[in-house]
Amino acid sequence: AQEIKVDGIIIVSTPQEIALSDVKRGIRMFDKLKVPILGLVDNMSFFESDDGEKHNIFGEGGVEKLATEYNKKFLGKIPISIDLRVAADSGKPLVEQNPDHKISKIFKEMAKKIKESFL
Repeated sequence: AQEIKVDGIIIVSTPQEIALSDVKRGIRMFDKLKVPILGLVDNMSFFESDDGEKHNIFGEGGVEKLATEYNKKFLGKIPISIDLRVAADSGKPLVEQNPDHKISKIFKEMAKKIKESFL
């Protein structure tokens, strides 16, 4: 970041406390280097069982709270998903394989928020 021009970064974290301490250090480092932080993403935010119940395996709300605390944009929550894992393993993004999948819609919404940073 000190030697090349970076238009911006996205910080992705799980919501568990140990991961959030790394996020704090990352935010401070990129702010110090004057690298724009386009937003924070809460990855593996929850698991949704077949009955629709959400299970917060790694905790809840930590990434969004840090975004607010550090005055950064919160881009969204990505749930744990077998469909997402299978698509990643195949090398073809879920958004391309199944644009109407609910997780594809989450990615599209995050992309809109990121685009706003450049308008």
